[in-house]
Amino acid sequence: MNFKIITLTMIFTILLMPVAHLINAQETETSTEETAIDPAVLHQIKTQAMERQEEMLNIFGEGPYSPDMENSLQHALQAMEQAQNFAETNPQAAAQQYLRAMKHYRNALRNHLRENPEIVDEFEDPEVTETADDDVEIVTEKEIEDAKTQLLKRFEERFREQIRSMIDNVEELENDMLPQDAEKARNTLQHTLEKLLRIQQRIESGEVDGAVDDLEETSETLDDELEGMDDQATAHMLKEMNKLEARIAKIQEISQRKSAAGLDTSEEDAELGTLRGNKNGLKNSFKENKGKGSEQGNQGNQGNSGGQGSGKGS
Repeated sequence: MNFKIITLTMIFTILLMPVAHLINAQETETSTEETAIDPAVLHQIKTQAMERQEEMLNIFGEGPYSPDMENSLQHALQAMEQAQNFAETNPQAAAQQYLRAMKHYRNALRNHLRENPEIVDEFEDPEVTETADDDVEIVTEKEIEDAKTQLLKRFEERFREQIRSMIDNVEELENDMLPQDAEKARNTLQHTLEKLLRIQQRIESGEVDGAVDDLEETSETLDDELEGMDDQATAHMLKEMNKLEARIAKIQEISQRKSAAGLDTSEEDAELGTLRGNKNGLKNSFKENKGKGSEQGNQGNQGNSGGQGSGKGS
């Protein structure tokens, strides 16, 4: 069988998708409406999805494929077509379809590696492709698994730092929220932290693929639950705060790694200063305008209570 030569970086990047893209999209998306998405983010996701599609064709060739691979590739193709159909009318839906396509391509690659374990012996590092055959360094399956594990650990640790910061934010702002929203936010974040600790255990026990799926599901569930606040001003604030904390956690990690290597971190320090300023501005804006959202929420609750009372009395 004539397997294609692909790089180690490409392998574990694809295998960890769409987690990386979910996190990156979450960090950079600037929504003004529930269905809005930054065109630059959509373009980035579309470009990555199309690159993955081309890479998969290069890796797999024209087939024939096993039933599992055929199913994953078919679903990926359908998602790509749906994304193109939604591009003009519903950019948010288009982005989700591109992410879904990348997830199916990832699953197809997983199946391909399981069905053809000998393919790992054909992987080589791009830096040595021009050397003589005797000097080519073979990337082993263990090295691929180790690289995947290390990258996944970084995602999970960064996500955990993000959630801890969100818990601090809620504790600071809970008196400015509706009581039920403060409780819901605390419970959501605490449950997310517990999930991440379980994911950490899965990573440490070597269950990388399961940890990837759990991390993806946890990110999606968190977004959905933050949208479920009774007061929409609170929901918006929490979603925007979560994006800022995700970005802060990422830049902090980059800064720490550069500092440990003795590199200059002035660029990261400047961005962190800007991000923290934005975070403080978001908090102050929420506090100043809390009356609008909270009063509307309280009026709605009182109206509901009054309506129920009238119903009982009639």
